[in-house]
Amino acid sequence: MPSSRKRSIRFALVAAACGMWLVACGGSGSDSSAQAVEAVDACSLLSDAEVHAVAPDVGSGHPGSVQIPGASVCQWDDSKHLPALTLQVTAADPADVKKGLEDAFANMGYDVISVPGLGDEAAVAVQRPDPGHGIESGVAVLAVRVGKRELALSPMRLNITTIDSTDFEHLKQAAAQAVARLRAK
Repeated sequence: MPSSRKRSIRFALVAAACGMWLVACGGSGSDSSAQAVEAVDACSLLSDAEVHAVAPDVGSGHPGSVQIPGASVCQWDDSKHLPALTLQVTAADPADVKKGLEDAFANMGYDVISVPGLGDEAAVAVQRPDPGHGIESGVAVLAVRVGKRELALSPMRLNITTIDSTDFEHLKQAAAQAVARLRAK
């Protein structure tokens, strides 16, 4: 199977899973939590220069093309105008971040791993490879709870294959920058 086809399949799976996860998280907060989240502009949490450290070939950040109730979404598109990286801010899941990701991703072929030292708590969902179906390993979402809010960075077209890579360290650094700005709001 061609590499572009594998990435398209992975992109579709990640987008669907992230959408389900965001709806689940966004629906779990109270009305006041949802209003507080809507007041946060996800695009204000990362500069384009900070994003370019993770994804040098993306354009400027702009509000997400998919509007999710109770969520603020920013996306950075690749040269084909497809979302390459998204940042979402929602009300925090009342369960812990790892459990929330496990509920959304574990039964779909993802490993969910805690990420220490980021926000109040953090976890990452990583797609398990399935060569028989043309699916490669890759980070789907890095979620971080910050008080009553949660942010999620989804590197949909960046090909971050493991949490032991330099690319994942860049993603964590971007998340830490977004966390610091979110705490200040």
